[in-house]
Amino acid sequence: MSGIDVARTRNFAFALSGFAAAVAGIMISCGQFGGDPTLGKVYILQSIAAVVVGGTALTGGTGGVVNTVIGALTLGVMENGMNVVAVDAYFQQSILGLVIIVSVALTFDRMKVGMIK
Repeated sequence: MSGIDVARTRNFAFALSGFAAAVAGIMISCGQFGGDPTLGKVYILQSIAAVVVGGTALTGGTGGVVNTVIGALTLGVMENGMNVVAVDAYFQQSILGLVIIVSVALTFDRMKVGMIK
């Protein structure tokens, strides 16, 4: 297209992502003074929610770092607001799930799916 080596750029992005995940894992492990394989389990739903709220469709399509950051900030403000008004932690997870469902419904591209069975 414009002279950019797509395969090389994609591989670099994956390598950079893996490196950042490794550094984050080391930092979390240092903060907890030991390794635990289930330590980051609570961040899985939040990371998926940030991407979906940012506007990236789960059925495929384009997204962006800026949109994901905006989604993460939106979820952070929402979570902080629920903590301020003392919403129960289990109810907060339910609200987060509802936000994901609404976001998926809004970003679902019906043109890619012929018929839903």
